Amino acid sequence: MRKAFASDFDSTLYFREGFHQEDIKAIRKAQKEGVPFGICTGRSLHGVTVPSKDDIHYDFYIVATGSLIVDDQGKEIYSHTIAKKDVIAITNEYQNKYKIAYNGGYDFYSLSDEYEVVIQVKSLDELPDEMHGISFLSESSDVADGICNYLNKTYEVSAFHNGPFVDITAKGCSKGIALQFLKDYYHIDLIGGMGDSYNDLPLLEAVDCSYTFPSSPIELTSKVDKVTPGIASSLEDFLQQ
Repeated sequence: MRKAFASDFDSTLYFREGFHQEDIKAIRKAQKEGVPFGICTGRSLHGVTVPSKDDIHYDFYIVATGSLIVDDQGKEIYSHTIAKKDVIAITNEYQNKYKIAYNGGYDFYSLSDEYEVVIQVKSLDELPDEMHGISFLSESSDVADGICNYLNKTYEVSAFHNGPFVDITAKGCSKGIALQFLKDYYHIDLIGGMGDSYNDLPLLEAVDCSYTFPSSPIELTSKVDKVTPGIASSLEDFLQQ
């Protein structure tokens, strides 16, 4: 049976203090046993590889909230971008209220100098022609949820909220859809996954074995197969499946 495991990045695998050593050891153990381990995140590709450095080698990358999939050699195996007209329209609607970041799949860009992990541009003309995502921080989770509902009805996009953050991709993209594509592409029989927040619901619904933290919202803890302390314990359980 061919297995694989996908993890959200921020606050699931990567924390303010960095990676947990027990998680790194568990990932290496799983990979040594022939179980690929990859990331499923709203970050860009370099937003994952730069902080990971030599700590973790991923077997696949699902980035930009499922709109770009890259294999362990850097080859694109799936890519879906937002229409430029929608990028411009959404920017015009929200740029006076929020600091917007643009996910080019490989890097984040912004018109604002308040972001430290992005490439700053002076105008939308400097952005790559293909844009995989748009993100910004709203006032609250409820506000973000309302914005996402509006965007999904108004534009040809799929919008998700991660707490107060709004993450926007091309219509039809999600972490769950990307995972199903990956499962078919690699002929995976059983796939596990772990996430911690609302935007991970598509991930957790798409995998065969789902995990989250005790501190996660009840919308997650009530739906997953198991609630565990972290990646290490989740992988330990998954390897026994």
